[in-house]
Amino acid sequence: MDWNPWLTKTHENKGGADYLETYDPPTLLPWQTRSAPPTEYEQALADALQEIFGEEVYDLPGIVRRLNESCVKPPEEGGWTEPNFQSVMKRLGEWP
Repeated sequence: MDWNPWLTKTHENKGGADYLETYDPPTLLPWQTRSAPPTEYEQALADALQEIFGEEVYDLPGIVRRLNESCVKPPEEGGWTEPNFQSVMKRLGEWP
């Protein structure tokens, strides 16, 4: 499973007076903080970024240039720019 179903609020995982206990907070791995599986777009973007980083391109202008050469387009019309790349990364990195 590549997402955490317990982040989706339901009656079953709400807890209650009978469930009080103390524990050390768990360490969450990045994929455990998602409340749903990644979309096809998110997966394609992740694959493109993994390939870019695999080629040891780490600077923002280089990442943007390589994304523009890839088949992954930004959510808005046009090509990738530094500001829209940063905006997409911020949005995707927000807590659900």
